[in-house]
Amino acid sequence: MGDQLKQDQFEFFYNSVKVIFDSALQDNLFNMKIDKSKVIEETVIPEIVAFKSIMRIRDIQMRKTAELRKAKEKAERLGIPIAEVEPEQDPFHQTEEELYAKKVEGEGHQMTLSEMQKIHEAERIEIEKYGRYWVWEGYFSEKLKDKWLETAESLKHINEHVLQDIEDYILLKGFGKQMKQDKIKEKIEADHK
Repeated sequence: MGDQLKQDQFEFFYNSVKVIFDSALQDNLFNMKIDKSKVIEETVIPEIVAFKSIMRIRDIQMRKTAELRKAKEKAERLGIPIAEVEPEQDPFHQTEEELYAKKVEGEGHQMTLSEMQKIHEAERIEIEKYGRYWVWEGYFSEKLKDKWLETAESLKHINEHVLQDIEDYILLKGFGKQMKQDKIKEKIEADHK
């Protein structure tokens, strides 16, 4: 079923929509084709997918930073001097985009097959360890990608409970404006039973 990128995109979209399925919006999701407001497919699904995409980038960045910090602390405890390596220079800590950019620019010379194989292997290891960093390759231009990365960086400084509140706010939009707050509360409480 397609290449690895398409499989990752399909799985990511499935997991994002599953958030809606597992919520009190399940009936709304099933009935979105007969719902004239189209709030699920035009608002909730795109917003939850965008939010989960940004959170994925944020989580990968945070894991890499934590691993680097732990490695430095361990080296300090053991008295081993660590050479400061810029993340852009260390293929293990580069994102797949940075590896791809390095591959494309080729540092002014034609890359050999073994260099290409090393880059592809580093990309594969990166994806295996952390998951695909930028899941929307082929859907968004590089100009928009910078905005996504800035947003992910901003979300690193937000409390986890507030991030959950953001997700809940997106899901609440699925009930539409016509449903009263008491009815929404009732549906959510029934879903938690």
